[in-house]
Amino acid sequence: MTWRDPRIVLVPVDFSAAAKAAVREAVAFTGDARRVHVTHILQPMTPNTPGVIWGDVDEATRRKNVVEALHKDLPYEDMQLHVRFGDPGREIAELADELDVDLVIMPSHGRSGLPRLLLGSVAERVLRLSHRPVLVLRHHALTEGEQD
Repeated sequence: MTWRDPRIVLVPVDFSAAAKAAVREAVAFTGDARRVHVTHILQPMTPNTPGVIWGDVDEATRRKNVVEALHKDLPYEDMQLHVRFGDPGREIAELADELDVDLVIMPSHGRSGLPRLLLGSVAERVLRLSHRPVLVLRHHALTEGEQD
């Protein structure tokens, strides 16, 4: 398979309108939601996180909540969902290798200047770290006409 006829596509999501649009684009590109893997990366909890201190929240609970939210947010039943913990850029690149994906499709939020410097760019980090082809969809192209 090639990136033009991908067998498996990975789409990182952050629950934004641009991410939902990227999932729709991936399903349209592959023609089959079963060939699309969606991932959400969570920051690891630290010992001083309130949920850890009080014993209310653990990684399993967080993973379950994200999976439920993705099922509710994305209208595709056959889609594969992955929740990981760590640095988003590194985790996305590693998951792409583990799944042997043909293409990573991800949105760009279009940040520039100080916001990009302060927040960083997950898309840029994935481009640097990934051994797989990465298609970054421009923010304005994804959200044109979107109403969320």
